[in-house]
Amino acid sequence: MSGRPPSPGPPGDTESPAVSSSIRQSQVSQAPPTSSSMYNQSYTSQQNKSMRSAPAPKGVDPQTATLRFCVIVCGILVIICLGVVAIVLPLVTDLYCDCESSTRDSAQPTPAPGTPTLSPSFPPTSERFTQFVNGYAAEVSGTEAFEDYSSPQFQAAEFIANEVSFDVSDLDQLGDLYALSVFYYSTNGDDWKECSQGDTICLAGQSWMNPELNHCQWAWISCNDDGRVVNVIFTDAEGNNLDGPLTLELGLLTELTQFVAVNNKITGNFPEEFGELTKVTHLILASNSMSGVIADDFLINSPVEIFMVNNNEFSGAIPRSLTEISTLSQLLLANNRFNGAIPEEFGRLTNLGTLDLTGNQFIGVIPDAIYSDSIENLFLGENPQLQGTISSAIGQANNLSRLRITNTGISGSIPNEIYSLPRLAELDLSDNSLTGQLSGSVSNLGDTLRILKLEGNNFNGVLPSSAIDQLVVSNVLKFERNSFTGTISANTCARRGDGRNELDQLTVDCEEVTCNCCDNCT
Repeated sequence: MSGRPPSPGPPGDTESPAVSSSIRQSQVSQAPPTSSSMYNQSYTSQQNKSMRSAPAPKGVDPQTATLRFCVIVCGILVIICLGVVAIVLPLVTDLYCDCESSTRDSAQPTPAPGTPTLSPSFPPTSERFTQFVNGYAAEVSGTEAFEDYSSPQFQAAEFIANEVSFDVSDLDQLGDLYALSVFYYSTNGDDWKECSQGDTICLAGQSWMNPELNHCQWAWISCNDDGRVVNVIFTDAEGNNLDGPLTLELGLLTELTQFVAVNNKITGNFPEEFGELTKVTHLILASNSMSGVIADDFLINSPVEIFMVNNNEFSGAIPRSLTEISTLSQLLLANNRFNGAIPEEFGRLTNLGTLDLTGNQFIGVIPDAIYSDSIENLFLGENPQLQGTISSAIGQANNLSRLRITNTGISGSIPNEIYSLPRLAELDLSDNSLTGQLSGSVSNLGDTLRILKLEGNNFNGVLPSSAIDQLVVSNVLKFERNSFTGTISANTCARRGDGRNELDQLTVDCEEVTCNCCDNCT
C-alpha cells in the first residue's frame, strides 16, 4: 500500500445551493417583458378597439358578425394563455424546487473542497457513496472490492457514506474508521457474541458500528489524543466469535500498538499491509484458525515486544524478522506447523525471556546459542524430529526458570550444569530418549524446583532418595516408565498432604521402586 490516497472533493459545482437558488429567484422576478408578449398585448388592444368601432359588414346580420368576432378573439386569447403557461410553468417549477433545496441545504455546512468531511447533516445519497468510493476507498481496497455488494469493503463504505453522523474531517481518522468497519464486516460482526451493531447490551462498552458514536468510543478500541486508534483489544479470553480473515485495510491503522483477539475463528494469513506497520508492540492472536507462511520481513520495523500466534495453523520457517527484532521479549509459536531448523539467532535477542516452539515440526539440534542469559521460559516439546543432546551450554542460562523439552528425539544424559541453575523451578524432560542416572546434585535445586518430570525415558540406576528429600518445595515428582530402582523415603512421603509445600503428584515404577505413598502404587 503506497501511502494515503488523495482526499476526494465534492462532485460538480461547489457553489452553495442556497446562493444559486437566490440568484435564480432574482432572475425570474426581474426579467423584462419579451417582444412576443409586448406584441400580443398591442394586438389585443387593437382588436378590442375594432370590435367596438367597426361596422358590421354589408349583407351580414350585425349580431352574427359580433358573435363571430368574439369567437375569433377568444381563440386568440386562449392561444396566448397557453403560450404564457408554457413559458412560465418551468420557471415556477424550478423556483419551487430550488426553494425547497435552499431551505434544506441552508442549515448544512458545505464540505470543504478536497476534504472527505463526514458531516452529521449530509444526506445519505448514492452520490455520497460514489464520492467516497471513487475518491478514497477504491484507492485503498481496489475497485474490484466494490463490484460485490456483499463484500466487507462495500458494506463499510455504505456505512460511512450513508449512516455515519459524527464528524471525521481528518484523513487518518477516516482511514481508521474505514479499517475498523471493514474488519467488522470481514469477521461477521453481526454474529459476534456481544457488542455487534445495534446491541443494546454491551458489557465491554459501546456497541460497534454506532453511526452516532465516534469509533474511538466503541468497545475494545482505544485512541490517542489525536483521535487515532492505538489499541484493538478484545478482552474476553473466551473469544467473541470473530469469524473471517484480516484484511489489508488494517494497514491504515498506522498508530496501532496493540492488537489482541484470542479464541476466535480468524482465518487466513497476515496481509502484507499489516506487516508494514511500524508501532506494533503487542500482537496476540492465539487460538484462531490462521494459516499460511508469515512473510520474512513481517513487522520488521515495529518495536514488537509480545508476539503470540500459538494454536493456529501457520507453516514454513520462522520469519527472519522475529529473530532480529531486538525488543522482542515473548515469542509464542506453539501448536502450529512451523518447520526447519530452530534459528540460533534467537540467542542474540537480549530481551527474549519466553520462547515457546512446542508442537511444531522443527528438525535438527537445539542450538547452543538459545541458552542465553535472558531466557527465562524455554519450551521446545512435541517436536519429534529434534535430535541431539542437551548441551552443557545450558549452564549459561542463569535466569532460566522453566525448561520443557518433551516428546522429541533428543538423547544423552542430563548435563550437570542444569543442577547449578539458580532459578530453575520446572524441569520437564518427559518422553524422550535420555539415559543415565539422576545425579545427587539435583538437591542443589531444593529451594527452587517445584516440578521435576522425567517419565518416559531410558534412565536407570538408584534414585538418590536423600537428594529427593531436599526438594522441599516440589509439587510434582514423576519418575515412572524408566529403569530406576531404590526407595522413596518416609520424609518425602510425609510431604504429601502436609498443607504447606504439598507434594501433589508422585509417581514411580512400583515394581522396581519401593514407595508407600506414590499415586500409582496403591
